[in-house]
Amino acid sequence: MPDQLTGLIISAVIGAWLLAITGVLILRRHYNRRIERIGEASSEEILGELKTAYKQAPKIRIQTQTEYLPYIIERIRENVESGLGEDQAQLLLERIESHRLGEEHQAIFPIESSKGSSDLRLNWTCDEKQRIDLHIQGDPTIIFALYDLKKKIPKATIIGQAGRS
Repeated sequence: MPDQLTGLIISAVIGAWLLAITGVLILRRHYNRRIERIGEASSEEILGELKTAYKQAPKIRIQTQTEYLPYIIERIRENVESGLGEDQAQLLLERIESHRLGEEHQAIFPIESSKGSSDLRLNWTCDEKQRIDLHIQGDPTIIFALYDLKKKIPKATIIGQAGRS
């Protein structure tokens, strides 16, 4: 009888030990999978983020004489918290004013505004009437401020404005 009891205890200990190791391995695999899934997103979440990240910024096109460019650049600077300093604005004005007929130029400024970080994109050409054709794409607050500026700039033609959201 004592031999049977000893064999039973040894069998129970070995079985419990195997059961414990199996349980630990199963739990380890389960938690490793959960840890790997942290940071993963569903396809709907990824598509939603892509739509907001690549949302088309509003645009405006202004045709004006070069003497009114400082007003436009200053209106942009009023709506930008950082990214377009006074020195950069002055260099941009000089660059736009030193144009050649028909050549297209561009500049991109990473800026901070009240709505966060974005890019301010400017493309310009000079037409045969020595007017600057300036295309601006950027933060909606900047575009809407430029649209409101049209009343103050004589001889300016504003073509297009993105709808307010």
